[in-house]
Amino acid sequence: MIRDKIREEELDRATADVAKWIAKRLQEKGWGAFAGPHETYGIVAEEFKELLDALQANNPLAFRKELIDIAVACILGMASELPEDTSAITDGGGEKS
Repeated sequence: MIRDKIREEELDRATADVAKWIAKRLQEKGWGAFAGPHETYGIVAEEFKELLDALQANNPLAFRKELIDIAVACILGMASELPEDTSAITDGGGEKS
């Protein structure tokens, strides 16, 4: 399968959209960390269900919004669960879990 190349502008717009929704979420709900990995999973799972609903409804705008919601939940979950040493993750080494 030959895939279209992602243009830099599209990647910039996608990351800007996620950053905007992170800021909106923090403004609305505050800077409190997720309680733990179970809460992070619950939020991501709920957003994934909504992603599937948008897919089944054939609604590309809702699908994109749910992708943003999943990215926001994942980033905030990562920030909530950040270990002191992330070198094994960020350097691409270490065990995958």
